Amino acid sequence: MEKAIRRPSGLQSTPGDYQYWWVWLLLFSSMIPSILNLSIAGAAFLRGLPGPNRWILARMPSGKAVRERDRLTVAAALTGQLVGGMALTGIATYLVAIYLIPLGLPAFGAVVRDFAADLATYNAPARMMIWLTGGV
Repeated sequence: MEKAIRRPSGLQSTPGDYQYWWVWLLLFSSMIPSILNLSIAGAAFLRGLPGPNRWILARMPSGKAVRERDRLTVAAALTGQLVGGMALTGIATYLVAIYLIPLGLPAFGAVVRDFAADLATYNAPARMMIWLTGGV
């Protein structure tokens, strides 16, 4: 008897179909907290650079209002630090997506596959039930 060739179907063959929108939404929505945290870290990194901080603090006297002529530049510098942090996040996310994922994902997939096979061989749920029932 001849074996039928199994052709890929569904998500494997047509990942862009409208019926699989939920998969992509789930995949990319899980990145939102990470991207927000990375944006905060990038802004904090730029805020911690000594050169721009000295420049900003020199124009913001303690206990007094900022001079009228310096308000726009100080506000722009502070906003630039936040926007720069977001730009660093975008660059880092792009570099991870372009370089790191194609290099690391195949090896990581092999590790996960081997771990899943070992876990199935070990039969952890049955062992846990035997342990919980006292070895009966």
